[in-house]
Amino acid sequence: MRILKSVLVTCACLPIILTLHAQVNSDYFPLTKVADSLFLKKEYSAAVSTYMKAFEKNNGSGQIIHRYRAATCWAMLSNNDEAITQLERIIYKGKFDDFDLISHDISFVVLHNHPKWDTFMKQVQKNRRDKSN
Repeated sequence: MRILKSVLVTCACLPIILTLHAQVNSDYFPLTKVADSLFLKKEYSAAVSTYMKAFEKNNGSGQIIHRYRAATCWAMLSNNDEAITQLERIIYKGKFDDFDLISHDISFVVLHNHPKWDTFMKQVQKNRRDKSN
């Protein structure tokens, strides 16, 4: 129940986490809305393609929730390198700090043996500590 609550809270809050001063391309939200719909239907290939197009149209920028979902899609498609790339962006640039969510997300089990995984988890915990200070 605690994990489910964490997922629901994170999903509700993440869409508002975007660099506040950045301009968002007018194509970004329509594309991510389509991508989110595909993601929820578990159509991971189409979803990640649409997320990547949204990021490209938005000068490489994207909201944390969309990068997180892109990472999930890549992991579900067994493209661990791309999943890692997306996670790096949200963890280091976006200061992602929801350790409970990421550490219990079954989509990322395939990444737990990746050389960067433990470092990611430490950074997520650091982001959480930094945010609370």
